[in-house]
Amino acid sequence: MSKNLLFITTDQQRCDSLPCYGLDFIQTPAIDRLANEGMVFDNCIVPAPVCVPCRAALLSGQYPTTTGVLSNLHWLADGTPTWSERLSRAGIRTAAIGKMHFNPWDDMGGFQERVIAEDKRHIYLPDDHVKFLQANGMERFHPVDKPGYFENLGASVTPRDERFHIDGFVGDQAASWIENTSDDPFAMWVSFPGPHDPYDPPEDMASMYYDAPIPEPIGSPDELVHKPLA
Repeated sequence: MSKNLLFITTDQQRCDSLPCYGLDFIQTPAIDRLANEGMVFDNCIVPAPVCVPCRAALLSGQYPTTTGVLSNLHWLADGTPTWSERLSRAGIRTAAIGKMHFNPWDDMGGFQERVIAEDKRHIYLPDDHVKFLQANGMERFHPVDKPGYFENLGASVTPRDERFHIDGFVGDQAASWIENTSDDPFAMWVSFPGPHDPYDPPEDMASMYYDAPIPEPIGSPDELVHKPLA
């Protein structure tokens, strides 16, 4: 039996937003199963708090201070070894599906295949999610054009079916890719753009939490007086 690598990431998600870390009213059955049947880390620290340096570190296994990728405007130097490139050369079928935030955005990152669904705010990129929407007679919303965006401080419901939402698209594409893959071993990175802001669930998912016991936010404007001005 072949052994496969399925690496799943979400973007800008706090661990305490999940049942496996204590927020038990959230409904995440797939993540719950991964946690129950796998391993949950109580002390896991990312190599960088900024998107591209962190992703470059995940891909190369090296700290940002080593790769030189210190901001979202940088990327790995040519010749930097990555697990995607090494597995591809070893004959493993490799794919990256979702938001990779490579620089440039359509860089293959050492993968043989990509299904690209980048930042929800980047409506100017002709990625695969945009093409999927256009094929169905739609365009990608800019977040500020969604009803309720400003009134709800960047949180608004997406007025479309789940399959047209960018995270629904990524999940469907990943499942389809696996279903259509032969018995040959594969390595795939599935990267969901959410829950990175804007916070824009489809209606059927938003309605699950209208009456949920959501805790009060941590911090307050009063704390800002003790913070530096810049």
